[in-house]
This record gives sequence, C-alpha cells and structure tokens, in this order.
Amino acid sequence: MKTRNTLIFIFALVSLSNNGIFAQNAVCTPNPTVTDPEEVGVRYPSTLPVAFQGEYYNTVLTIIAPKKATTWGFLDITITKIQLTEMINIPSGLTWETNTGNSDDYMYAGEKYCMIVEGVTNDIAGIREVDVYANAWIRVIFETSAPGNPRNGGSVTFTLCNETSVDLGPDRTITTDDEIILSADQGTNFHTYLWNNNSTQPQLNICGNDLGVGVHEFSVMVFDTVGTTGIYSDREPVCYKEDHVRITVTQGSNINAHNNSNAFLVYPNPASSSIFVESNNTDSDIIEIVNQNGIIQNTHKISTNKTAIDISGLKNGIYNLVLKDKKLKTINNKRFLKI
Repeated sequence: MKTRNTLIFIFALVSLSNNGIFAQNAVCTPNPTVTDPEEVGVRYPSTLPVAFQGEYYNTVLTIIAPKKATTWGFLDITITKIQLTEMINIPSGLTWETNTGNSDDYMYAGEKYCMIVEGVTNDIAGIREVDVYANAWIRVIFETSAPGNPRNGGSVTFTLCNETSVDLGPDRTITTDDEIILSADQGTNFHTYLWNNNSTQPQLNICGNDLGVGVHEFSVMVFDTVGTTGIYSDREPVCYKEDHVRITVTQGSNINAHNNSNAFLVYPNPASSSIFVESNNTDSDIIEIVNQNGIIQNTHKISTNKTAIDISGLKNGIYNLVLKDKKLKTINNKRFLKI
C-alpha cells in the first residue's frame, strides 16, 4: 500500500483527538498475530466497531508504524517516526490513549503499539468521514521533519448509531388464559424490527392459548437504519441490537384438555421438524395445517391420543392448526410457529 494515505491509514482508525496532549501510557496489549511484511504500516482491526449514542465505548487497536511511504512529495521515503496531531469531524466525548510511554507520543517505524479508544458520546448519529492530520519524520540523508507538517493525510469512516435499547424482560410463566405483549419499540421512525416469527412490528402479542402448553422462545433484532441509507444504501446493517426471552405456558382454568372433548394440546411450540398433537377424540378428529393466507398445507387424521406431525417441509412462519370433526366442521384451532 504505497500511497499518500499510507501514513495516515495507520492512525485513521483512532477517529479521535487527544486535544494536543501527547503524554501517552495506555494499559493495553498489541495483538501478537498482526504483522507488516510490506513495512508500509498496518492497523487492526481495519474498521472500528460501531458506537451507540449515550453508551460507554471501548476498543483496542493494534498499530505497526510504517517504515516507508509515498507521501509529502517523496517516493518510497524512509519514515523514522510518526505522531498523530488532530482528527477533524470526530464524535465528541471520545478520547484515545496509546501505550507509547514517551512524552511526545512518537511511534517508531516498524514497532508495534496498541491504542485504547473510549468514552461516551451523544453526538449526531451517522456515518462520518474523519479527516486525519499527522506529523512525520523522514530520512533522506539525515532525519528531518517532513515538509508541511502536519498534513491532511486522508479520512476514515466511523459509524455512530442512534440510541438503541432492547430489553424483552426476564423469562416468565403464563397460563393458557393469559395474554401479554413483548415490546422492543424504540419510539422512532428510523428503527426497524425482526422477530423470530418473521413479524416486523415493534410489539408482539402473545396469547397463551394460541401457543399451547410448553416452553416457547422469542427473540427480536432491532436495526437502526443509520449506515444503510443514502450513499451507503448498499451496506449491510451494522447498527443493531437483539434480545430473547423464554415464555413457559401452563394449563389455565378456561380450557381443560382432559375434560373438554374439543380441546387439544400442541407442542413443542415453536418447532422446527415435528409437532405433537394431543386430543381426547381419537377416531373422529382431523387436523388441518393452514398458512397465514388461509391455504391448507397438510391434513392429518387424529387416530391416537398423541399424534406426531412432520412439519419439516413447511416454510418458517406462523400456521394455524385447525381441529375438525368427521363432518369437517371446525371445533377448535391453535397457532404454532415453524422455525
């Protein structure tokens, strides 16, 4: 990587200003697996992890200072040391510190360093280009400060996500009589939602009777559209959080599977390969699996108290299990989730 940005490429990942204070002695350890065979300088990781507004941010970078670069009008000039001076357009509230241990924060060519980036920022969310300024010392015949120090050596991308908080609460137990609401609502128009039942609503209504007796897992991912819109519309979403919760459903008082001939149990729910249906009617009931568009996917005769049904061929999503008598009259139904 022999370009004008080689020198700055090393420091660009810092994305911060140290306000002119160069005494650095961070307690961190460089990644021992990072190497620089071309001697043009490297940094790891190549892209900083995203930050969220209002949350403490901390990451460690490994830096190997370059031995040579094409910069300041010279070709393949020998670099002896470099020194970061300023970062423009950085999120406020973040600071950086290296483990150089010297008063001027020099990073000597070919040596490996680490840097801690930390702090809390409530700056404007978005993807920003951070301009980086640095000093360099070069050697032609003897060591000298590179002409024009400090110089704008390029920019780096830093993503600050909008404030996002996802908490579905603790695992809980409900009965088949209960209904609850799981909420991941952020109260904005720039967050999107994806539940494990493919719902894209900010809230999910949970009906114990629809789920049936058993243990049910629910999860949600909340995406912040920062980073996937405008000129960055081809980027994968990088601003997101997720949470999950386990809901255990027990038998309530309104439906008793042992005393009500029209009642039946379905488990596990959600399920991936097969479900079991328990019914008191063993010679007259029929189960239809119906998708959300009302199209019958499968039909099964209930011939025993406990019937296994293969659902491996169904697409993921919510289905209705419709219990019918021998005259095909609907007498009960339940929903289940295929995952």
